[in-house]
Amino acid sequence: MNTELNALKPKVSFRGSLFFSSLYIFKVGLYLTGFIDFSLLLNLLGFTAICLYFGNKYFNKFYRTIVVIATFALFYHDSYLPSVEQMIAQRNNLTDFSLGYIVEFIEGFVNLKMIFAFILAIAVLYFAARFVRVITITYLLIFATVVVPTEFLKNIIDNDDRITVNDSFIATKTNKDLVEKRGNFTKSNLQRYLETFYEKEADRKIDYPGHLRKNFKPFNIVVLQVSGMSNKDLYVHNAKEHAVLKRFDIYLSDFNSVTTDKKEATLRLFDSICGQKSREELLKDNKSCSLFRSLERLGYQGQFLFDRKDDNFKIAKFLQERTEFPSQMIENKAKPNQLLTTLNHIDVMSEYIEAQRQDHNNQMFSFLRMSLADNVKGETEYDMVLKDFLLNLDKFVDYLSGLPNDTLFVLLPSDGSALQGDRTQLKGVKDIPSHTLTNVTAMIKFISHKQRASAINVTSPTSYMSVAHLIKRAIDGNIFYEDNVMSNLALTEDLSQTSPVDENENAVFLQFKDKFFYKTASDDWTQYTE
Repeated sequence: MNTELNALKPKVSFRGSLFFSSLYIFKVGLYLTGFIDFSLLLNLLGFTAICLYFGNKYFNKFYRTIVVIATFALFYHDSYLPSVEQMIAQRNNLTDFSLGYIVEFIEGFVNLKMIFAFILAIAVLYFAARFVRVITITYLLIFATVVVPTEFLKNIIDNDDRITVNDSFIATKTNKDLVEKRGNFTKSNLQRYLETFYEKEADRKIDYPGHLRKNFKPFNIVVLQVSGMSNKDLYVHNAKEHAVLKRFDIYLSDFNSVTTDKKEATLRLFDSICGQKSREELLKDNKSCSLFRSLERLGYQGQFLFDRKDDNFKIAKFLQERTEFPSQMIENKAKPNQLLTTLNHIDVMSEYIEAQRQDHNNQMFSFLRMSLADNVKGETEYDMVLKDFLLNLDKFVDYLSGLPNDTLFVLLPSDGSALQGDRTQLKGVKDIPSHTLTNVTAMIKFISHKQRASAINVTSPTSYMSVAHLIKRAIDGNIFYEDNVMSNLALTEDLSQTSPVDENENAVFLQFKDKFFYKTASDDWTQYTE
């Protein structure tokens, strides 16, 4: 009887597999060069499991099937490909992707160098197996992931340039507005940092003057908010050195636009005399924080125009219900745009010029909103749209310079095009308001007959409150008065700063020390890898 029972017990052997040993060594190489993450415990368990073989043929076949599936699932888990939950959440977006897009997307994650590296790993192990045990080599390399300085290797391989504008003129100063980042990268520390950030922001407010100086020289304020023009977009398309972008006086080159939602980006601008709010608080009635209300009290009138006909009603209503937003829309003829091929497009810069020719106001706040990446299908088309916009922007600045009235002009990108994508988020998706989407350069130009001194680039972290602060200082300082000598450096000294925290309907995103993290409504904090 005992002999029969022993025969039924599955015999276990432990031996290496050339293919799977090569796979794990290949994973170690990818990790050390920054292409994937690597969980030491899970990979040790996974490799040990793949080396086990059972004597019972049927049980072994079942076991091998399960463990092979688990091995490739672990590979996917360690990669920076979107999580299964994110893929499910974005299934509607996936169904809209064309075959060409899917092929291009796959090429972004898989390349010939990786395939050849895997083949090379198999070949090296095949010959090394004659002299040493393959299992021993693999275990040693897996344990090596703990001691090898991966950050050093990543920096050697990935040495991208940081985007700056006019970097010879830099104003950086440590500011009390920022939240200190203390402790290790733990979920509790990240949550505490977020809560501290919103508590600190809740106490911040810019006090606008109640009246103007007697000798105040009126000027118009024009804000052009542009969707689809992040720092990364300017860098990728070689546009950061474009001539028109060198015509501005002040650059906020580390500006955080906070969100990828158009309505909320505009709402945050109009609520910018207060500190940054959580999305929940933002969507409440916040008219006490209204930038436009503060300007109205000083005698400013307001007007607006969006580049989509429907937005001039839907988004305007959304904003008017939550903040003080102009009620007057600039009259327009809704001319079609040849590049975007849509009859619903309005050329906001041309329409503003037409309106100014009919009525020369000298104390008007004008808000213009346009998008560069809507309905754009690829990098080539976006490049055409971006370059066309910059040419038109140059003409727009020329026109403002020729007006008899002085103008404070603000160019304010609200997010990126999302046409590049990254290791965490699919190309064309803005569900997570990541750093590459919300890191932009806000630009300010004082347009008058007087020439100002050299431009200045503020590299400290800024956001919408910084724009409201600059407008207040321009008013307080009577910036266009003949005898005014306030320099760009004086205007930006101790400018309001804001720690980079982003939020939209889907996720919260923040930078903690040198790493990025995000959290969705149904998930905990996760590291975001670009």
